[in-house]
Formats: sequence, C-alpha cells, structure tokens
Amino acid sequence: MKKRKLAAAFLSACLLGGCMKSVRLNERGIVRALGIDLPASGGCRLTMQINLPSGEDAVDKPLVIEEEGRTITDALARAAVSQGKQLFLGDCRLIVLGQALAQMDASPALDFLNTNSMITPSATVLLAEGTANEILGIQEKAPRLDAEGLIEMTEGAYHYGRAPRSRLLDLINAAESDHLAGTLAVVSVEGKGGGTSPSPDSQPDEGEASENPEESDASSPDTPESEGASGEKPAQAEVSGVAVFDRGHLGFLMEEEAARGFGWMQKGIRGAPLVVGDERLGKVSTLTVSHRAKIVPEAVGDLLVFHMEVEIRSAVQETALSPGLTFGEEERAYAARLQERLVESQIQEAVDASRRWGYDLFGLSLLVRQKDPDFYQKHQEDWMSIVQKSGYDIQVSCEIERTGGTKQEEV
Repeated sequence: MKKRKLAAAFLSACLLGGCMKSVRLNERGIVRALGIDLPASGGCRLTMQINLPSGEDAVDKPLVIEEEGRTITDALARAAVSQGKQLFLGDCRLIVLGQALAQMDASPALDFLNTNSMITPSATVLLAEGTANEILGIQEKAPRLDAEGLIEMTEGAYHYGRAPRSRLLDLINAAESDHLAGTLAVVSVEGKGGGTSPSPDSQPDEGEASENPEESDASSPDTPESEGASGEKPAQAEVSGVAVFDRGHLGFLMEEEAARGFGWMQKGIRGAPLVVGDERLGKVSTLTVSHRAKIVPEAVGDLLVFHMEVEIRSAVQETALSPGLTFGEEERAYAARLQERLVESQIQEAVDASRRWGYDLFGLSLLVRQKDPDFYQKHQEDWMSIVQKSGYDIQVSCEIERTGGTKQEEV
C-alpha cells in the first residue's frame, strides 16, 4: 500500500513539476484554419490561418502561411521551423480540402485529421472550388473572411437550405460506412485575392424565374469591400454548391436544383427564401418561418417505399402581382401550391441524383437499420440496389402566413 502511495506521489510530482513538456503561449502558433492541397510536384501543400501571440500584451496577429512537405506531418514540421513556433491545432475549427486533392484521393488527409487528437470532430470541412490556398488566402484582401467569417458564411448557407452541415465527424463517419455518402459545402472565391474561375456546374441558372434571385447574398454574409481605383471586383467568397464524397474521393457535384432539394430534407432550416410565380399570379417572395422534414420507410415485399414529408410555413416579404390582383386568401393559397410544386420538384431532383449515381445521400441505411433491422440485415449486401429500386413518395405542404414585411406592386 505504501509503495502505491509513493508511486502516486511521484507521478503527481512529475506532472506538476514539469517532467511532461509544456509549451508556453508565446511559443505557440495557434492554427485557426487548415487548407490541404495536392501540388503538381506531389506531396502536400498546407495553407494556414494562424494567430501568433506577440508583444507584452499578447495581441493576436493573424497571418496566412504556406508550406509544402511529403506528408501533412512533414509540412507542419517545416512550418513550425520557419515560424519559430510550435503549431497548435486544438483551436482549428475550419479545414479546407483542395479540389485536386479530393478528385485524386483525400483519404490520407482524412486519416490524419481522424487520428490527430487535437483537432475537434466538430470542425467545419469545406471543399474548395479550385485550391484551399485561394480560399484561405482571401483573408489578406478581405479580412472579414477569416476562419470565423468562412464558418459563419457556411452556417448561413446551411440554415438557408443551400449547403450541408459539413462537419469533420460526419465526413469521417461516412468514409468509414459501407453505404453512407459524405456531403460538403463547396466554396469559391472571386475578385482580388481569389483568382478562381467559378465552375459552370455549380453556378445558378439565371434563366430559372422560380429560383431565389438573392442567392449570393444568402450564401455569404460578407459585404464586399469598396472597389479600388483599378475598378477590379473586390475579393469575396460564396457557397457555390454541394459535393458528394465516397470514402475519401469526390463522387460528384450536385446540380443546383438537386442541392436545394437535398437541403429541404435537412434539419435546421430557417429564414430560407422561397420565390415563386407565373403569368397568372406574378411573383411572391417569402422567408421560411418554420420547417419540418422526415422520412418514413415502409417495406413492400423485398423493396421499400420512402415517404418523404416536408412542411414549410413562410411569411410574405415582397409581392409583384399581375395587374388587377391583390394578395388575398385565394392568391395566398395559390402561391402556397406553387411553393409545394417547386419544393417537390427540387426534392425529386435530389432523389434522382441519389439513384443515378448510386449514393445514399439521405442516410436511408441508418434509418432502415433503426426502424426495420430485419429488412436491413437481409438486404445490407445489396443496399445500393435497394436505394435505386425503391419508391419515393414525396409529400410537401406549404402555408403562407398573413403577416410579413409585404411590399405589393403590380407587374
């Protein structure tokens, strides 16, 4: 007993007395964001937004640094040497994967992130439309688009139903699952400092009258900096799409309508704009007040029917009605039916993408395993065939409230 007490006392003395190495705050480089690219030369290139405590008052000085190495660990070590600081990843809340890395194989990067005990599982993970260096480097031209600004932009897009949650834990779970597909928000930059040319696959179709004309504002809360004397467009970022990952590889980029449909089946939507109209009504713009979505599986022999139910209540913000109309009860009900048709068509696009590409985008395997474990056990080996052959019953109910910041005008 005495030996045990002595051993415990010795261990406590070691811990309190400094036998375990500690790093002082002013010797650390605190990494706020980490970008991982695949350079043409091979290996990896890291871009980091870091804070270096400096001066007597330890004022945080934001910096963007770059380093290349054979592996992520090697590049981090080189960056630590060049900065003269030990890099601390415990406060890293944003991770950006370059497009070339995702197309080739992001599995080694995900393995590093999964096994590094300092990186929080709740970190936001984004896919760059181009390079991670361009996304994180935008801070030098647009200071508000630091790690926190990019995270806030992504959160806003999530609540508007235009992007998934994009958390590291979700991506890792999907990569290790037999059936689940991981989803990430795609971010692009343009103007001074970015230099990327947005991909046409992830840009909105300006010809679609029923889509929200304020999408770029919904995706990014950042107000562009004033244009310089050269007249160049200020640097800005936006959530430009949704990417589907398959075990560390980029599977495909969702079309805009499919991405909107995928968003309506997620939780947490609020303030999402809905713009509908036709020749009879004109145009009505609303913001989502409440939203509920659920999927109920029903076994029908050796197949399933997934009942996808969505309820949306929204408030009118603006109307531009056809001549002679006022926005009364009949027009309100008609606009709600237009909303239902629009949302249903968008969800159908997401379902079609899931079946066409062969990915479980909606977490159906987890749902069926919970609700009907016997069916799942029987069909887990050919699950993706079940996803492709099953029926999908989409039911959308929309209600437009009387109140709201309504502005009416004739068109």
